Amino acid sequence: MSNEELTLLKEILSLPTYTGREQLVVDYLISYALKKDYKVLLDDYDNVYLTKGEVNEYEYYPCFVAHTDTVHMDQASLITENKRKVIHHTLDGEGNNILYATHPDSGTQIGIGGDDLAGVYLALRMMDNYEVAKGAFFVSEENGCNGSKYADENFFSNVGYAIQFDSPTDNRISHTLMGLRLYSKEFQLIAEDVLRDYYEGQWRYMHDPYTDVWQLKQKFDFCCYNLPAGYYNYHTNSEYVILETIDTSEEIACRLVDALGNDHYYYEGDKDNYTDTHQNLLLG
Repeated sequence: MSNEELTLLKEILSLPTYTGREQLVVDYLISYALKKDYKVLLDDYDNVYLTKGEVNEYEYYPCFVAHTDTVHMDQASLITENKRKVIHHTLDGEGNNILYATHPDSGTQIGIGGDDLAGVYLALRMMDNYEVAKGAFFVSEENGCNGSKYADENFFSNVGYAIQFDSPTDNRISHTLMGLRLYSKEFQLIAEDVLRDYYEGQWRYMHDPYTDVWQLKQKFDFCCYNLPAGYYNYHTNSEYVILETIDTSEEIACRLVDALGNDHYYYEGDKDNYTDTHQNLLLG
């Protein structure tokens, strides 16, 4: 991760936000997008939709997804007082670069909000990496995906597939959410060709976490995917992020987009009948 990328990540992670009070993140996204000359759509629910470039006829956009809220209601005073979390950079016992947050006044550790501000960072990075891309940033994921429930149908009409960054730790890949399978066998095989070069060839297919691509899969016919966002101890005051995990997820996503291109990956989404093969097992 370059110094410029680390600065961006720290800026985003410093923003206090929780469900229903997400304006600082929403404003940041709009400001960032306007500086980059991305097209911006803000809907009535404060979901933010970004578009970069124009697809050719018969082509589709890759779409990168994250949510703008956290569960950290104890940071409400920071929002009211327009203060920022203090972000610290250190090494853990295994030599990994970690970021954690403290309160600007008391100095006590507070949740860094990597769930899902690290995902916001990754989605923006992916938009920067490609000439043609879309980004969807949903509010109120933490109280029932109530932002993505109202995902804009016109915005998603030319999306070929969606990649969210909202899986915890480092090697968990969402396969089903709430019993709904997210992607086709074709999409899975393409993704596995990429994944074999990471996580020592082992990754976890999970039935969680509950997140926005579950709503998108119910509403639209394209494949959805959910990659790790690099946050640990989520929903606690000891939450932190690991930079190496974030970098790995960006690299995987880039290789996946390079393999998928600008095609449409159709999948209606079935209630999954898988049992042993997809119950939190290491696969490779």
